[in-house]
Amino acid sequence: MNSLSTTARFASRISLLSLAFASMAILVACESGPSRTYSNVNFELDSSHDSIYVGESVTVWAETENTIGREPEIKWTTTGGDLEELRNGSVVRVTFDTPGTYKVSGRLELEDGVDRMDNVTVLVRQLP
Repeated sequence: MNSLSTTARFASRISLLSLAFASMAILVACESGPSRTYSNVNFELDSSHDSIYVGESVTVWAETENTIGREPEIKWTTTGGDLEELRNGSVVRVTFDTPGTYKVSGRLELEDGVDRMDNVTVLVRQLP
């Protein structure tokens, strides 16, 4: 009887150790989870017009993909005109008062130093 209880205790300890190792493996797998990778991030600007007259405005917006559920932060610049941000910075309206060719640029900034840049060119013509 004594050897049976020793065997039963040994089997119980083996089962308990197996359960502990399985639990540790599950915890490690959950903790490591999927890593945040931004290699497939797409960022592209589009505009309402590529040619306008002096005094008119052009609207430029950003199209983003694969930002992993984060609201993208976009920094806008222009080589001329008056820039106004709309819709939490995802859209801008630029009004031009002088004829010329201008660039409106956007820079998408994500964590980990990942960023993307794009621009659109706008031709501003003198009124006829």
